[in-house]
Amino acid sequence: MTISRRKFIAATAIAGGAGAFSFDSFYWENHHPEIKTYKWPTEKWPKGAKSLRMLLIADLHLKEFGSYEKKIAGKINELKPELLVLAGDYIEANDKFDELNEFLALLPSNCLKFAVLGNWDHWSGIKVKEFSSAFSKLGIELLDNENKTLVSLPGPFCIIGVDDPTNGWEKMDKAFAKVSEKNFNLFLAHSPNVITKITELPVDLLVCGHTHGGQVRLPGIKPFWLPKRCEGYIAGFYEKEGRKMYVNRGLGNSVVPIRFLCRPEITVFEICPK
Repeated sequence: MTISRRKFIAATAIAGGAGAFSFDSFYWENHHPEIKTYKWPTEKWPKGAKSLRMLLIADLHLKEFGSYEKKIAGKINELKPELLVLAGDYIEANDKFDELNEFLALLPSNCLKFAVLGNWDHWSGIKVKEFSSAFSKLGIELLDNENKTLVSLPGPFCIIGVDDPTNGWEKMDKAFAKVSEKNFNLFLAHSPNVITKITELPVDLLVCGHTHGGQVRLPGIKPFWLPKRCEGYIAGFYEKEGRKMYVNRGLGNSVVPIRFLCRPEITVFEICPK
């Protein structure tokens, strides 16, 4: 059977395109996280004060401790954060707890570190107290529906953290107890659905993850897949009734090991005087 030159060229182009897509989505994007940097001027930061460098990471979904995890930890150290916040979904199974500890041990030791839990962390079978104890040994404070005022920073700063909102375990009254409107109030949660609960609360910025940015993005088309309780939020900045939120695309994958036009992300915020 003779194949025409036109059909041969078309078949070659299709095969080449499929190969390029596979290389990009299964390997390249998964191993090349993007660093997104934003200035965040606020009137709550003292004029003339040094800016605060805050890093946000989320959704590690750690399945092994290998070169990618070491690369992520290296990039975080290179960025020299003063405050590092972790937005949950670190592991999917309890047999990855040791690997998680190995990764966390590589994070900067000379900065403030706070974390909250996500849905997969609970589903892993590891108890909250076990996470809290392991984190504490590595200088990371787990915020379980509570807040912490950071007195060592140039400006008045409070971080509020809640347990996984995707399963309804956030306790807003407890988390926001005695939080002052005068502080710069950072709200750390795993999933973006909690934005509907802060419209009357003193929140300057809500940061979260959970969505993975959809993992596969085609221009002009909504993601084919999003986890439950994303409420239509995908990635980047959103605002609802004056409350601002940033959704991080995450560092790992859920369900399928693929990313397309949706690289993993480390987010940097430079909080500074307005």
